[in-house]
Amino acid sequence: METPHLETPHRDLTRPFTILGVCLVLAGTIMALGFWLAFDRAMGRFERAVGDHAASIRSSGEVIANPRIRVVDPIPIQEPVKIRGIQDDGTLPVEAKLAK
Repeated sequence: METPHLETPHRDLTRPFTILGVCLVLAGTIMALGFWLAFDRAMGRFERAVGDHAASIRSSGEVIANPRIRVVDPIPIQEPVKIRGIQDDGTLPVEAKLAK
């Protein structure tokens, strides 16, 4: 006695899988291109910012190296100098241990 086989329609899945594969490759290419463009632009902005920062540091160094004000003699202070601390009563907290 023969066993009955359930007949299923035979479908050729080559075409749908080919289309799926092409779509996945295309989507991956578009995504990689998008990431590359985004990082390229971000790195361009970063390099410009670093260059600007380096220029400002260089100009600051020149200003510090060539001061416009020179103090040669001590400056007399006419009134007592008061150092106000960070506490509410004006004291400055000191956490020190004396070594023996």
